[in-house]
Amino acid sequence: MKSWKIVFFVATMMLLLWFPFNMISHTRRILETGAAYRFSLQPIDPYDVFRGSYVVLNYTISPIPVADSMFNYQDVYVSIGKDSAGLGYFKSAFLTPPKNADYVKTKVQYYTDGKIQIEAPENMRYYYLSEKTAPSVENALNQRLNADGGSNRAQVQVRVRRGEAAVEALYINDLPVYEFLKK
Repeated sequence: MKSWKIVFFVATMMLLLWFPFNMISHTRRILETGAAYRFSLQPIDPYDVFRGSYVVLNYTISPIPVADSMFNYQDVYVSIGKDSAGLGYFKSAFLTPPKNADYVKTKVQYYTDGKIQIEAPENMRYYYLSEKTAPSVENALNQRLNADGGSNRAQVQVRVRRGEAAVEALYINDLPVYEFLKK
């Protein structure tokens, strides 16, 4: 009887440890083998004390033309392309995953005049930093964006693999965020 309790306890502990390791390895696989896209960002939102130390990423998302209003308030698969400057953008919307393109699953915010406006996928909205660094990044970026009239650029590099995305790096004026802060 006692040996069954030990076996059950060990199996439960192994299962509990498997979940975080599986999540970490999944994200690691995306970062190592996913296609890299760099997206342009709008000014970054202020620090949120309720969620911890991170920077909220506001993507510049243009409306996507669609055939009809069947995309209204649904989950959609959006292919990702690169523009002439090499920056990533959300290209086309589909109801099923596209076969020959990198894509992410996201939600439609609204439909109007034959176009949909989408929101960035949840796992692409945040860039986590140390508690000391997050406010410094936001203050430096917001001060310089306001002082320079928007001449500084904020970009994020995202890796995409089989519909999953992971934020890899945050750049300010083509410098990784930690190098920018050292200047």
